[in-house]
Amino acid sequence: MPGGPDSRIVASMTFAPISACHHPRDWELASQLLDDYLDWLGCASGVGDVGTVQPSADVERLDLRAAFAGPDDRFFLARLGALAAGTVGARRLDHDDVELVRLFVHPAARGSGLGRRLTERVLLHAIEVGARRIVLDTHDRVMPEAAAMYRSLGFEETDEPCPIPVPGAVRYALPLTLSLRYASL
Repeated sequence: MPGGPDSRIVASMTFAPISACHHPRDWELASQLLDDYLDWLGCASGVGDVGTVQPSADVERLDLRAAFAGPDDRFFLARLGALAAGTVGARRLDHDDVELVRLFVHPAARGSGLGRRLTERVLLHAIEVGARRIVLDTHDRVMPEAAAMYRSLGFEETDEPCPIPVPGAVRYALPLTLSLRYASL
């Protein structure tokens, strides 16, 4: 398909292992992909510098490892060999909630299901740490495919105010019901 990802790359990335960042090289690869994501998001959303509306983005750019240093926080990386294929973060907000943040799939891997696998990895992590709900903020207009994927997993738009002051930003939540908790065992 002209202009589209090479199907061999997409097929390979579908099976990219996903693991929490632990080693310096993991953090380096994740940081590089995070920079790509934040630059893309700034352009796609029209805000320019994402750090002006999401101060945590600047903190993450400076030291990603420190930004996810909480005992229940994790930053996951999907790799294909030495290449970073995708990232996603899980940040504990309070006793009940884990926030899914910074889901990004390398353009060559889009359409492969990797975004869903990364999201499911955060769901499993949230269950493992005893959370009752996962929340996330997204931009439906900028990322319609991601919003559709979240809805297909059972996330619903909430009435809670979205902390991202950007037109079109929406907060979604997914209760981690008892059936979801047992399904993970």
